[in-house]
Amino acid sequence: FTTLLGCTGPSFGGEVFIARCERIAKNIAENETMFFLLAFAYGLVSPDADKNETAATLVKVYTMARVAHTLIYLTNIGFKFALRAWSYVTGVVCGVGLTGLTMKAAKRVYSFND
Repeated sequence: FTTLLGCTGPSFGGEVFIARCERIAKNIAENETMFFLLAFAYGLVSPDADKNETAATLVKVYTMARVAHTLIYLTNIGFKFALRAWSYVTGVVCGVGLTGLTMKAAKRVYSFND
């Protein structure tokens, strides 16, 4: 019956793999939610958000860094810590850059200095 359902194959480490996947899901929920809320806020406050290539590039690089971070953690390769650290730092730099762009756009749009 398990063969019919396609439930056969390698266990990928059993309980250890399941625990690793749970930690990945928790990490994604903690990190990516804030960044994409920030990207949404940028889209709301910036009048030219659709024309800003810098913001689009930051979102793309952040997404690639997070995918790399997840895959590196999931595959458990030997030199994973250095690669995960670089992907994490890349994501943080993208977040800081997008925060700066959002603050600049909000200041320009909601400027009270007349």
